[in-house]
Amino acid sequence: MESLKMNLQNILASNVRGLQVLAVATATMSVLTLIYGSYSAQMFWLVLLGYFVYGCMGITVTIHRGLTHKSYKTFPWLQKLLSFFGAMGGTGSPIAWVATHINHHKYSDQEQDPHSPSQQGLKMFLLDYDKQDDVKWKMRRLITDSFHINLHRYYFAVVLLWALLLWLSVVGPL
Repeated sequence: MESLKMNLQNILASNVRGLQVLAVATATMSVLTLIYGSYSAQMFWLVLLGYFVYGCMGITVTIHRGLTHKSYKTFPWLQKLLSFFGAMGGTGSPIAWVATHINHHKYSDQEQDPHSPSQQGLKMFLLDYDKQDDVKWKMRRLITDSFHINLHRYYFAVVLLWALLLWLSVVGPL
């Protein structure tokens, strides 16, 4: 029973293979939506709002500038909310993102850089970030925060639940 619980936690946690599957699924769903979907001005503005909330405020401002580089401080509830939105942007949990980015700066454009286009070329799009140094001590405030630990541990379950909630709020039940 314990090994089943551990396997389920490993599947749900933010990881490289899961991100690769998520990227392919998202691209596939986007193409299918372009082919079979209905378009409206409302949908355009919702997509633009999503880009701003997930990409700009979540990933760039909060996870990149706030959590990784510690460029600013804000209210803890706001940091958690925007961390959640950044994680829903499909780039992994804030813990995984920060660890990868710390290694990127540590080894920028060297062989150990986890996503250097000059070292890996197009392979960098495979999100294969297995070459990671242990940077736990640099991000101890994240790995001791229960919100970020659970967001990392159950990342794919949270993403699927969020996608379902968005689907139901925009499209409605089937």
